[in-house]
Amino acid sequence: MGKEETLRLARQTAEAQAFFNLAEKRGKGCLDARVMRPCDTDWVTCIDDAWVVRFSVSETCLSSSNEQLSLTLLINSKTGDILSRYPELPYFEDPSYCLIDADCRLGAGPAQFTECKNFIHALLENPDSPNDAECVCLESRCMKSPEKAHN
Repeated sequence: MGKEETLRLARQTAEAQAFFNLAEKRGKGCLDARVMRPCDTDWVTCIDDAWVVRFSVSETCLSSSNEQLSLTLLINSKTGDILSRYPELPYFEDPSYCLIDADCRLGAGPAQFTECKNFIHALLENPDSPNDAECVCLESRCMKSPEKAHN
């Protein structure tokens, strides 16, 4: 598979579709796409017979660039199979989904920076979303730290 076919395949994944839908809230044309060989990037392990496709929110749609606002797919160049993806679909579908504490940050809520959300949702809402110990990941949900909630 060449670059163009790989990019077409990547755009059809559920992760890409979910990311596009979220990024569209920032405005039309906010996503950049790059297709590279794994050995030409530090995003994934260097392997043969594969392409890396990376979708990211362009700087023109944000106040600053943020590497976390991206989707990276590793695709087998012979079969078209998706070998890995990050972040996975639940991050795009559920604003509070997480696996580790570092996934969580303060996102916009009824008042500024009041709800704990995963990095994708929090940063798309506000690229300056703070990342501090107030939010933790408990049972795959971003929430306020129980210690902080009682103070």
